[in-house]
Order: sequence, then C-alpha cells, then structure tokens
Amino acid sequence: MIDYRLFPFLSPGKRFVQRSWLIPAAIFAAATTALAHSANHPDVFLLLFGACICMVCYFFIDLLCHQKKPFWVGIAVAAGMAILMATPVVDSILIAFRSFLPALGLEDVRQLPAASRFGFFFVAAGLPEELAKAIPVFICFVFGHIYEDSFGRSVRVRSPVDGILIGAAAGIGFALVETLGQYVPLAEAQFSDRGLASYEGLVIATYRLVSVLFSHMAWSGYFGYFIGLAASKLVNPLTALAVGWVSAALLHALWDCFAASAPTSGIIACVSYSLLAAAILEARRLHSLDQCVSARN
Repeated sequence: MIDYRLFPFLSPGKRFVQRSWLIPAAIFAAATTALAHSANHPDVFLLLFGACICMVCYFFIDLLCHQKKPFWVGIAVAAGMAILMATPVVDSILIAFRSFLPALGLEDVRQLPAASRFGFFFVAAGLPEELAKAIPVFICFVFGHIYEDSFGRSVRVRSPVDGILIGAAAGIGFALVETLGQYVPLAEAQFSDRGLASYEGLVIATYRLVSVLFSHMAWSGYFGYFIGLAASKLVNPLTALAVGWVSAALLHALWDCFAASAPTSGIIACVSYSLLAAAILEARRLHSLDQCVSARN
C-alpha cells in the first residue's frame, strides 16, 4: 500500500493537468531554458525574453478571469496577431486613418499643443491600432459559430470573458512585433558600438513589454470585453462595439500623448488597468448570472 502523503505525485487527483497549470508551467519552463542558451543570438534572446514577460502577464489575466479557456488559445492568438502584422492588413488600416492627417514626424507631433497632439494620436494610433488588434477577436467569434466541436468551444467568443482573454492575447502579439520589430531596431541604430546597441535594445524591450499589462493588453482586453458583450447580445451590439472601440482608442491616445511624462504615464497606466480589472469583474458577474439562469432552466 502506497502512502500518498509521502509520494503526492502518485495521487494527483482528478484533472491534475488543468488544476496544477501544468501546461503553462511546461511552456514557460521550455522558454526560460531556451533563453539561457540563446545569449549569443540577441534577436532570439529578445524574442524569448519578451515572450516570457508577456506569458506571465497573460497568465495573470487568465487567473483573474477565472475562465477555463485552454492556454494554447492565448498563444495561438498572440502568434496569429504577430503573423497578421506581417501582412498588408494592418498597414492598410493604419494608412486608411492616417491619410486624413498631415505628414508629421514624431518629433514634430511632440511639439504640438496637448489637445492637437492627443487628437493626432487618437486618429493615427488609437483608432486604427485598436481596430487591428480586434481582428483576432472577430475571427474567433466567427470560428466559434462555424465549429461546434472542442476547437470551436475553445476559441469561441460568446461572452465578455471570452472577449477579454482573446483581446488580451492579441495585444501581446501586437506589442511583441511593434517592440521587437520597430522600437528596438530604431534604438539600436543610434549606437555604432554593438554592445551599447544591444544594451539599449534590451532596455527598450524590457520597459515596453513589462508595461504591456497596462498598455496594449489592457486596451485590447477592454475592447474585447465589449466585443464579447455584443456577442452575448446583452446590450445593443453596435453600441457596445462603438463604446469599446472609442474607449480603448482614447486610452491608447492618452498613453502616446503623454509618453514623455513619467507621472502622467503612470496615472494612465493605472487607469488602463483599473478599467480592464473592472471589466473582468463585471464579466465574471455576468458569467455567474448566466450559469445560474442556465441551471434553473
């Protein structure tokens, strides 16, 4: 007779893989192990480093949502968003909005009065980028209606909680590509010394991706809440989509507008997270009410 108190692994109980978060832990372990062996390849190191940071942020949101959506869905959505950014789709959305604006460089925009600067970022970044990040959420909504098997149930967006989780994952994919494909190369190009360039790239990647929970993840997850709300038909779908899109775009524009001010950026980060957290708690409440109604019926 085995004494399970001495060998607890032999008696893990039911649903050990899900209840112990074994799959996310295994993925993170593999990523960190690969990270330790990629020091001689800066690009690979930054990608793995950024992925590890984002994985922890997403895991936190996943726990806060109390939703049993498979962890692979978040990874697949983030990867899909990254691939989508390599296609003309995102560029087409950006160009469509920015065609209404004067051709100004970033430094020129920084010199504009606060109101004009905010309006510029609202149209140039807030509206188009939040719309682009919502594409995976809409795709998952469609797949969830087409496929009624386990795959369809895993990716479906039929509630605000689903929208938050898919939206947050899309925000990760967007942030990784934007940071590693745009901001890091620009920062490294300012230095002729390779060591200084790599250090600057690491600094840029670190602070941009550590803050992803309070920026891209928060905004796209918040918009995802409204997409899920529209999908559940608890409110008028067009109203929900409009409020969510504009709200996320406003937060995004505020972040870009006051990026040079550390105190103001900190306040905007707290507001962004607070709105996401409030959306998550409300989504959980609605999910509990829906389960109660289903149980009574």
